[in-house]
Amino acid sequence: MKIKNKLLISASTFIILIIALGFITYFGSQETNKILKKAKFSSEIVQGTFELTLLRTDYLLYGEERAKVQWFLKYDSLGETIKKAEEEEEEERADLKDINQAYSELKPLFSELVNAQEMQPKNQEFEDRIKGQFLIKNQEILSTSQKLSNLDNTKATDAIEKNAVITISSLISITVLMLINLFILLRSVIKPIGELTKVIDHISKGELDAEIKPELKQSKDELGDLANAFERTIVSLKVAMKLTAPELKKALEKERESSLKRYAEIQTVLNESSLVSMTDMKGDITYVNPKFCEIAKYSKEELIGKNHRIVNSGFHSKEFFENLWKTISAGKIWKGTIRNKAKDGSIYWVRSVLMPTYGENSKINGYEAIRTPITDMFDEVELAIQNSKKGQKIDPKMARLIEDLRLGTYTINNWFGSSTKDKDSAMSELEKAFKMPNSKRF
Repeated sequence: MKIKNKLLISASTFIILIIALGFITYFGSQETNKILKKAKFSSEIVQGTFELTLLRTDYLLYGEERAKVQWFLKYDSLGETIKKAEEEEEEERADLKDINQAYSELKPLFSELVNAQEMQPKNQEFEDRIKGQFLIKNQEILSTSQKLSNLDNTKATDAIEKNAVITISSLISITVLMLINLFILLRSVIKPIGELTKVIDHISKGELDAEIKPELKQSKDELGDLANAFERTIVSLKVAMKLTAPELKKALEKERESSLKRYAEIQTVLNESSLVSMTDMKGDITYVNPKFCEIAKYSKEELIGKNHRIVNSGFHSKEFFENLWKTISAGKIWKGTIRNKAKDGSIYWVRSVLMPTYGENSKINGYEAIRTPITDMFDEVELAIQNSKKGQKIDPKMARLIEDLRLGTYTINNWFGSSTKDKDSAMSELEKAFKMPNSKRF
């Protein structure tokens, strides 16, 4: 499979996972909203019953006509709330049925209570009996509605917690799957390049016994083609050792043309899919490919002779870049995820592989970097970073991921195991991240 197709499949997989997370979150929130609406109705019934009790008390104690009128208005309003609550229920609930039954008997009792209050001469025994019946019905509505409210509130709390757990679990699962997918993709590209580099080193020393691993030659992508080209080169060189001078020159020229053609094909693939740059020992840029200019939005002339600070977003810590330079200066390959800033201020993420280049006497004479753009895979992360800059709280798991990216401690093991920092520490470090000065290099 071609490298470009591998990148396309990787990006498509990530998009599908994000869409799946969106569906999970949507349906979970729909169910939660439905339960919250029920809880709101039950709370309004409790509140309305309390208000009816207070208005009745004002009327009986002070004989206020205003309290009587407001009681009837509140009664009608509460009736509408009970009716809406019943309409929202998919199945009939005994509690609501009991409330509605007791509520329908409350208005006649209050009317009789008003008549008894205004009756001349007063019939105290009749008035006390009506008051007692009214209080029983009122208390029945209040206790049942409180019970219903408590039940709905408990269900709402459980639904919110369940939805949060599902959302966070899905986000973590998607992140882990994305990282695994990215790891497999990079392993299928970077490792074969390392193997071919060893073969080239042997050939450059005249050691034609170098062997290319069978699985690399059987690969169906551009690297497999390159491995087979090197195999043919080794065979040709071995044959050339037995040829006369004119024949050797002709054979070498033919092989050189074939190799140059193959290198040009590989260069085309890299220019289409990756950002490539080279620097001298000081870190000043000596070469950039067209893809680098396209993503960074700088012209080649603006980049040559400049340091990679020109695309530094200020996100990563000083220790991040110190570790990067320590690794490649020691002749090792550095791999990591970097957040950069283009000329127009837009942010782009790249999965980077940096390695030293060698000159005479096998001494390091510069550095080369191959970067794969992965901005689409970090939309959620970038949104969280922007929200944090605005002072908004973000999910602790996302804060941990951002902190690992900033410090360069972002690995798959981090997400299979537990973090070494607790939530408060991660959030604190994230807030400091945007106040740190840019590194002197990259």
